Amino acid sequence: MACRGSLLALTDADVSELVSLTADGAAMMEFINGTLYIRCMNEWSVDLDKSWDAIHRCLTNGQMQPDVTNPRGMCILGAQEIEPSDEWIVGLCFPENVQSVHEAIGNLGREWLSERYWNLPKEEYGVYMSEEDFEHTWDYFQAAKNSTGELQRQTVILFSSRISKAHG
Repeated sequence: MACRGSLLALTDADVSELVSLTADGAAMMEFINGTLYIRCMNEWSVDLDKSWDAIHRCLTNGQMQPDVTNPRGMCILGAQEIEPSDEWIVGLCFPENVQSVHEAIGNLGREWLSERYWNLPKEEYGVYMSEEDFEHTWDYFQAAKNSTGELQRQTVILFSSRISKAHG
């Protein structure tokens, strides 16, 4: 089962700092959880709760891996995955990617998402699929879609606790 995830808007200085910490996973997570998350919660963030897993899978035909060949595949896991540890997922989506993502998902509606959601491979998704879970996924998908429109000139980061090995 997925853990909670968030999208955060980064400044160029944030990206530089984050990239400089790639060799030290603990320092990177301290920077993300301490500096970025706290500041972004006050300035700009989108909480995706646990729905980021289903949203990403719907956008990538059920796959959990990032798909940098498809703008939809970069919506949640970004264009560049940084792995600070086995416990965290951190993905960067750069401004040029955010614009492509927005163009690719901007017109996707409820019916499109519903069809994808109900056809997810249940054994890989690992969450009990229900109308309630779909509604949760739809609500957070709308928030993600809206955020890509607002942030076309910023780098966005997703971070989440790593999901179980069955999903990764």
